[in-house]
Amino acid sequence: MTYTTTTTRTFTRTSALYIASKVAADLRRLRSYYGRPSEEIIQHYVEEIITLLAGGYLKSIEYGFQRGNARIVTLRYEVNAFGILTTDNSTGGVYARAIVTTTDGWFSYLEHSAVWSGLTAQQQSSIEAVLPIKRATGDAPRDGAGYWVTDRSYYSDGTAVQRQTFRPL
Repeated sequence: MTYTTTTTRTFTRTSALYIASKVAADLRRLRSYYGRPSEEIIQHYVEEIITLLAGGYLKSIEYGFQRGNARIVTLRYEVNAFGILTTDNSTGGVYARAIVTTTDGWFSYLEHSAVWSGLTAQQQSSIEAVLPIKRATGDAPRDGAGYWVTDRSYYSDGTAVQRQTFRPL
């Protein structure tokens, strides 16, 4: 005799908050090592992640420091909503030895998902109006002298974000 079971998961704002809280912990670690971003900005990023992740509108988001147009140290989070990644790691492991000066720039770069592309311009504008971060179009910085490491994943209710860290040589 065989049995079949079906489970469903609903990804909600609470699920998104759980993942966003892990990203916030990473950002606070960056602040403790490098002095940025501020707590106020971190809270804005958290709200942005919750809104976009809960709606299925986020493909990836990146935070870090650049010199000129080259990454120095960066955290990038790629969304995986297909249940392939189910590991929920603890936060931490943020690179702590980059040389970041006050003249180096902080940046954040966001890519929207295909779901976002399926929205009308009016729907996109309505969502952007409630986000605390007002973004402009542009390109992410290029890789500087360093390398990428895939080092963590954060998971909740069928959706995961995989963290990659750009580390200087």
